[in-house]
Amino acid sequence: MIAVAVASYAIGQVGLATPTILLVTLMVGVGVGMVIQVQRAVSKLGTQSKSVRHSASVAERHYIEVLGRIVKVVESRDRYWAGHSHNVGRLAGMIARQLGLGESQCEQMVLAGELHDIGLLAVPESVILSHSRFGVEEFRRVQTHSAISHDVLKPLEMLGGILPAIRAHHEKLNGTGYPDGLRGDCIPLGGRILAVADAYDAMTHDRPHRQAVSPVMALRELRRCTPAGFDPACVEALAAALSVPTMEGFCAGALASGLV
Repeated sequence: MIAVAVASYAIGQVGLATPTILLVTLMVGVGVGMVIQVQRAVSKLGTQSKSVRHSASVAERHYIEVLGRIVKVVESRDRYWAGHSHNVGRLAGMIARQLGLGESQCEQMVLAGELHDIGLLAVPESVILSHSRFGVEEFRRVQTHSAISHDVLKPLEMLGGILPAIRAHHEKLNGTGYPDGLRGDCIPLGGRILAVADAYDAMTHDRPHRQAVSPVMALRELRRCTPAGFDPACVEALAAALSVPTMEGFCAGALASGLV
């Protein structure tokens, strides 16, 4: 109504006839009314859109939680792999924090570790649960899991930032990894972090064809495989996070003292 009154006054000042004033005033009034209706509609749509986005986010979080539980159930079938993804997530978060990444990025790396092997669900159980070394065909099937993990998780918007890391967690700095044969800095930092966490956890737990090694021995092996395979910065970040230099010093002192 204020806009209509202002329009009427302004038109009257320029000397237009009364019928014209009424017509223009009516047009202004209708226009203002339409603007208000549009604004209300947009506001309502915005509220609905926020509600939809919130519902979608809640659904995604629930779905991700379900996937994490599935991974735990699948791994629990074999004592050699039970807890592996949980451990990789914890280690990946530790490496990320040691590298100085933001807290949200560290949390994302934990999640990436927990879900990095979801693609193994597509690999035949006879291969996954085999207690013998993989043959050429078995290894070829296992190699598909990182790309499958990426594809399974791709529809989830909130995981978009860690999908490259999950796909690349078996890449090597010299380009001999899989699935894309990436080299050096072309490998996402998240993928390099996961690679170190994944290998460390595998080495420090029993496997069908070998016994677990100590944290110190595992770090020595990771260092031996840098920079051809693993990112040295990620390896040293893990060593610092686990206080491995302190353990190495203790072991060296014990050997010198004849205690071990």
